[in-house]
Amino acid sequence: GYCDFIKEIAATVLKNLGRMPISDVDRNVVELVRPYNRHARPVTVKSEVYSSKSPSYSKGQRFGWTYDVFVSFRGDDTRKNFVDHLFAALKGHGINTFNDNEKLDRGKSIAPKLLEAIEESAIAIVIFSKNYASSTWCLDELVKIMSCHKAKGRSVYPVFYDVDPSDVRKQQGHFGEGFGQHHKTDKIRIWREVLVEAANFSGWDLKTVANGHEATCIKYVVKEIQKELNNITSITIDENLIGLGYRTKEVISLLNGHNGRDDVSMIGIWGMGGAGKTTLARALFDEISCDFEGVSFLENIRQVSEQYGIEHVQKLLLEDVINDENLRVRSVVDGKRMLINRLSHKKVLVVLDDVDALSQLDALAGSLNWFGKGSKIVITTRDEHVLIGHGVNYKNIYKINLLNDNEASQLFKRYAFKRSIPSKEYEEASQQVVHYATGLPLTLKVLGSFLCGRSLAEWKSALSKLKMIPEKETMEILKISYDGLDNEYQEAFLHIACFFRGWEKDTVFRILESCEFYPHIVTKVLEQKSLITISNECLGMHDLIQEMGKDIVHRMQTNELGRRTRLWEPHDIVEVLKENTGGKEEIKAIVAANLNEVNSVNISEAFRNMEKLTLLYFHAVTEQKTLRGPAYLPNELRWLTWNYFSLDYLPDSFHANKLVGLELPRSKIIQLWDKTEVKVLSNLKFLDLSYSKLTVTPDFNQIPNLERLNLGFCLNLSESLPNTINGLYRLETLDLHHCSNLEELPENLDSLECLENLTASSTSLRHLPDTLTRLKALKTLDLHHCLSIEMPLNLGAVAVGQNLVSLNLSSCIQLEEFPESLGNLKNLLKLDLSHNMIQELPSSIGNLTRLVRLPENIDQLVSLENLIVSSTGIRSLPNNIRRCKHVKNLNVSDCKSLTYLPPALGDMESLEVLRASNSAIIVIPDSICFSKFLKVLDFRGCSNLQELPMYLSFIDSLEEIYISGTSVWSCPPIPMDL
Repeated sequence: GYCDFIKEIAATVLKNLGRMPISDVDRNVVELVRPYNRHARPVTVKSEVYSSKSPSYSKGQRFGWTYDVFVSFRGDDTRKNFVDHLFAALKGHGINTFNDNEKLDRGKSIAPKLLEAIEESAIAIVIFSKNYASSTWCLDELVKIMSCHKAKGRSVYPVFYDVDPSDVRKQQGHFGEGFGQHHKTDKIRIWREVLVEAANFSGWDLKTVANGHEATCIKYVVKEIQKELNNITSITIDENLIGLGYRTKEVISLLNGHNGRDDVSMIGIWGMGGAGKTTLARALFDEISCDFEGVSFLENIRQVSEQYGIEHVQKLLLEDVINDENLRVRSVVDGKRMLINRLSHKKVLVVLDDVDALSQLDALAGSLNWFGKGSKIVITTRDEHVLIGHGVNYKNIYKINLLNDNEASQLFKRYAFKRSIPSKEYEEASQQVVHYATGLPLTLKVLGSFLCGRSLAEWKSALSKLKMIPEKETMEILKISYDGLDNEYQEAFLHIACFFRGWEKDTVFRILESCEFYPHIVTKVLEQKSLITISNECLGMHDLIQEMGKDIVHRMQTNELGRRTRLWEPHDIVEVLKENTGGKEEIKAIVAANLNEVNSVNISEAFRNMEKLTLLYFHAVTEQKTLRGPAYLPNELRWLTWNYFSLDYLPDSFHANKLVGLELPRSKIIQLWDKTEVKVLSNLKFLDLSYSKLTVTPDFNQIPNLERLNLGFCLNLSESLPNTINGLYRLETLDLHHCSNLEELPENLDSLECLENLTASSTSLRHLPDTLTRLKALKTLDLHHCLSIEMPLNLGAVAVGQNLVSLNLSSCIQLEEFPESLGNLKNLLKLDLSHNMIQELPSSIGNLTRLVRLPENIDQLVSLENLIVSSTGIRSLPNNIRRCKHVKNLNVSDCKSLTYLPPALGDMESLEVLRASNSAIIVIPDSICFSKFLKVLDFRGCSNLQELPMYLSFIDSLEEIYISGTSVWSCPPIPMDL
């Protein structure tokens, strides 16, 4: 009885430890989430404006690494104390740190991913603790870290946690005892070498730093890491930055000024557009951000407040400083209250970039009392009066000086000649160009890019134009680069400047192409000319260049709004439509988001005179912010987007024969046209009628070239689609999501030979046509929440199995089995079968050699008893597999990429047989020792497996264990009756 009691206590303790990092292997623990993308906004039209608590957030993308920091540590010693606090501190300062708990995508193999993470990290922190060297895992990590240091120059920082640095170098004392546990391996020599090398680096000995106070030591570590990152990026960030160093020092001196160390300071950086205010503020931010508890850099406040409201900027500031993405700011007043409550006791660094109104400062930094002791607030603006009006002392305003002649010459040459050395003739011409640029960095950059690679004659022609421009007429100087473009590129540039700054690239490309531009070529040229940027799949542009573009449009016809080629300001658009002043030849494009005071505007005939209008884009976010539908639309339109279109039909006089894109989401439209007159839309490629009142689909025979069709959430559609949809031979995407009345698809779907993506989720489909199996191009099929489907078609048959990569059958509650043909889906990467009644996956699942992950919510296969994924390419099992209460047989044999099993595998209550023969398994989780019904363990041929769990004897039910062909050289106690 006493032994059983002790055994029960031990089992309970170890079972709990099984969910914790009880060994170095358990660093593959558990809840894994994707890194957060701060720049994604839930709107189609994305703003270029964003907040960034630290430039390091996107450093990896810009400078060749994925993570800023990789931390190597022994979980037993430090995970729940020092390392946990270190991770929190690094995250709080915006340092992107690889965390095996949080950063791994679920379903990815741990060992390869860790090695990859080390390679993709700029800095490694090694936490040497008493048991660090007892882990072969940690030692192998250290080998990889030192290899990257030698091969790539990656920085390494050791932290000695309750161990003496000399013990690490000599492998002696308690540290050496752990190292002495390793036998019969040829790695001993290399392990010794890397321990000596790493311990000799400059780092921190916790016993001698701040008298052993961990919090203080962590502050030192974070500060040093930030400095190192700033050093790296200052070298890498932009070789073309000139004269930034001493200007940064001047601003830091001003920021520290005459105030005490704990005083709150507010300074302004004032200067003309293109002078480098944002660049200087960013350099300052990089230099000093490590000294603060919270940091935020809010760019382009002028633009983002116009587009989203100042309360949105307040929310971004709070998110940055507090690290809480779930905050809600209901009003500007609410935002002020939250800022005062959350920041008044916190030392913060806040940069407010491109402020142009006192109301913005009042909402974001109303008083110095809003911020904790030692906080620093930096404001950049073109308007000195905004700073003075907000109470910034004139002594605390830094007027940014333009580049001197030498600096200007250096900057210009770097863009005009790249790395080549100019000849004497070009040298002389360069000095003349620099003279006319008057030291403005943006102008030098644009002119240098414009003249790069051009002949001397072209340089002289440009100089002749410069001589005719009055000094300090920056817009005119920049316009030279615009004048040098061909007409097609000029028109595309004006479209981007007036409409598309900050928009997603793919959206812009579709619209530009519809307007008969060639977006891939055009944007490449404009980027080479430094007129636009493309970053994070969005189009960007400097404020001054955008102003130049808009100014060009204004100058074309200054007197009458209705005679301008482009309209983008909501007030101007309403004015033109209300007065019906649109010219016959001039207006080419109208693009706007929310329009105010629109309910009283009668636009019935507003578009009748706009015979050259090719682009009309109203992206309203509410029904109250859009215009009432017109009685007439120009037939020259190439693209029409009108959210919340208020009419039942498009005007009968609108032939739409030139339309390439038609988007009427959330509209009241019932069908495209009221009358039966046939309208052939031979150019239409993109049709979006989602969330509309649509009851009758278009005659697809008249839209033969359609590529994307979105009918999602058309709740009034009939039970079936017309057979004419089979004539859409070029259709690539068909979205029928939540067409709840839809019960069947046309039989001859195989004619859609280009169809790649089919979404029919949340419909009333009862079966799928057999012809679906002959869709050769199909890549994704989404049928989740189709409650009436009982048996899936033979998806693996014939053609569909060639390219299908994603299959979603979740919440198909009538689904009880899956056919053996599943194994024919050779390229399947993602499979979701959650929330249905499947009891067993077909044995052919072993043929899915490219399947790298099972559904994360596999536990929702509540009836599953046999899970056989042998011979697949899966790299890990989902952690939720421990909740599969009815699984009796788990087979992962011949999974050559599977190196680890979930730490809590022992929680599978009904598991009887575990087969993993000939897999890449390295370690068996300790939790397996507490399986109540486990009978068979099969690890034959697992050559990487070196040891068995220590407490196998706890498995009373175990009958068979196979370990031949493994690297296990000693066996722990096993059940007596085995």
